[in-house]
Amino acid sequence: MTAPYNFRRLEKRWHDLLTPSLDLGDRMPEYYLREYGQDAVRMYALFSGSLPGRSRRDEELADGILHYLRRYWKIANVILERTCPDSHIAKEIPGEARELTYTVNERIDRSMWNTAAAAMMEGLNPLRKAERGQSRMTLMEERLYMKNYILLSAPFTPYIAQELWMRYAGPGQIEAGNVMDAVWPEVDESDRFEDMIRLPVCVDGKKRTEIRALYGLSREQAVEGAAAALGRRMPSSVAKIIYVPGRMLNFVTK
Repeated sequence: MTAPYNFRRLEKRWHDLLTPSLDLGDRMPEYYLREYGQDAVRMYALFSGSLPGRSRRDEELADGILHYLRRYWKIANVILERTCPDSHIAKEIPGEARELTYTVNERIDRSMWNTAAAAMMEGLNPLRKAERGQSRMTLMEERLYMKNYILLSAPFTPYIAQELWMRYAGPGQIEAGNVMDAVWPEVDESDRFEDMIRLPVCVDGKKRTEIRALYGLSREQAVEGAAAALGRRMPSSVAKIIYVPGRMLNFVTK
């Protein structure tokens, strides 16, 4: 896979973590690998910065990662089972997928592995809507998002990514093969401003709705669209408006 430099650093770090040492607390217990699997262990290490040794294991984090992996597997299989004969023809990925790609690349470049993994978990939400039939994306866009997501997930969960990559390609397709041989997804900053995204609208930090808008939406346009979407729920007394283009609009009340 044509991947960022820090991706190779991650592999070195992973190898070092698995290397046996005199300190049993830093070694990978075999029972944990049997219980959770390599993908879950990798995600755990990225989030916590350490391996789940015998004496220090965050059970809540471990269970949360397993829940994510099961959900990822279920959603991916539902989407990949849907027939879309033209999905292997190169087309531009949806705006939400481009935003996820940019975020993951940015955090990998800064070695922010825990937040990159968190972005992957959050990036599963549009696919969750697609699984439930609530997505505004077309069938083609759903599969392209899924393809992009599988590629981005490869450094985090390589075994699941490989299995899903084979299922995406299907028998006899030229894209079949090792997911690590595929081109790593990248998005330039300048290419994002015309992307359609779903902008979360919050009141005092709590999400109330979301609006469909361009990434480069101005502050005034975002406020106008949010007010229309909120309707009667729009707060009457706003002390401050926090707007992060492409990420969030938050109304802070008095």
